[in-house]
Amino acid sequence: MAEIAIAVTGAGGRIGRLLAQEWKGKSVTFLTRKDWDILSSQPPPIRPRVVLDLAGVVRGDFGTNPLLAARVASWARDHGARLLYLSSAAVYPGGPEPMQEDTNPAPVSDYGKSKLMAETALHAALPDATCLRLSNLAGADALLGGLSHNKQVLLDPVSGETGGPIRSYIGPSTLARVLGHLVLLAQQGAPLPVCLNISQPGTVSMADLLTAAGADWRFGPRREGVLARMELSTERLASIVDLPQASAEGLWQEVCSMEGWP
Repeated sequence: MAEIAIAVTGAGGRIGRLLAQEWKGKSVTFLTRKDWDILSSQPPPIRPRVVLDLAGVVRGDFGTNPLLAARVASWARDHGARLLYLSSAAVYPGGPEPMQEDTNPAPVSDYGKSKLMAETALHAALPDATCLRLSNLAGADALLGGLSHNKQVLLDPVSGETGGPIRSYIGPSTLARVLGHLVLLAQQGAPLPVCLNISQPGTVSMADLLTAAGADWRFGPRREGVLARMELSTERLASIVDLPQASAEGLWQEVCSMEGWP
């Protein structure tokens, strides 16, 4: 069985393709579904030292997420590998205060509930695994990722916010750099927390993002249930890796600078 430094599971998605592009030349094995259909086939004959698990369902049968996480965690445990699992800020309820890693998770969406169940499942198999709770990823989010030059965007207005909903964000190249640093620390045996928010410091309004992207947009009618604010605390992450402050212009520049993104 071949020993490798780093394995990335679920590497066929957008983030996996991003990392494959940004991490060229690094000692990383990217495992797509063709390489390992996690729920229906045996793992590949490799022994990783670190596993970065990107496998997950973002639409459709969310109930698959805990099953995928548990299977990858068991594989990492059996090989004595460190595990970093890509979770989501959707495990938090959102609100006026920044969501800290020890904030009581209270997901609203079915997707968020499935990711919280996935965290529980993987920690049952591997208690010291690190869950990376990802904020909105610029360009892969529903707002910027769905822009069309031929269609006006209707933005949800929210009470008390002149720019519409407020969110934490991270740019694609910044995400690749942050994940690369965390994987390296895991490879070196450095301690990592069991939960870690992944975002740039600060927040941006969706109106500012649309304006920075040059989008044609206006506010639509008010809708019930729109989350006004989701801000992630980044103090824990900033103590590990340098992070640029989030801005609408900076995020859009990152999106535009990444060939083929998303």
